[in-house]
Amino acid sequence: DSLKNAMFMLISHDDGGATYMFGIVRFEKYGKADLYGIEKEANRSEKARSEGLELPGTFCDWDRTGQNYYFDRTDKWVRHIDARLKAENITRIRKDAVYGLGVFCGASPEFFEGKTREETLKFFADMRQEVIDVICQGDASRLINFVVHFDEKTPHAQAMVIPLHAQEKDGQRTIT
Repeated sequence: DSLKNAMFMLISHDDGGATYMFGIVRFEKYGKADLYGIEKEANRSEKARSEGLELPGTFCDWDRTGQNYYFDRTDKWVRHIDARLKAENITRIRKDAVYGLGVFCGASPEFFEGKTREETLKFFADMRQEVIDVICQGDASRLINFVVHFDEKTPHAQAMVIPLHAQEKDGQRTIT
């Protein structure tokens, strides 16, 4: 079962004409060792910056980081996922196992033009529900983080999902 990146068209009808914009949903698989850095980038704060956090390759405006909005926030993702795996009685984990599924949700800059913060958050609330319904297969507890970044040029959301793809092998459950 492979997930593919998706682009969808958002159509706005203003004054009788149609404006075409694009929505983007991107998926990325992460191993256990990747999650610490991804968590720091997703849950960035001015405090972390003052403690030396650097985010090379991002276009973060630290003066606006306080405007980011968390629908769901979990700190210490690896501990959280380990606890979930233990609760699910998953005892064997391959070294190359997918430990987290990152989901990026966004849209073209034109889509957000003229929208209030509340309208933008409504768009991302709908995207969050789609992540729960489709990616998490209705299990909201698998969505451990969903943050809307307002501190970059175009608002976008980053989510982290626990991919519990367990298999039975020799009477033990294994994450692959």
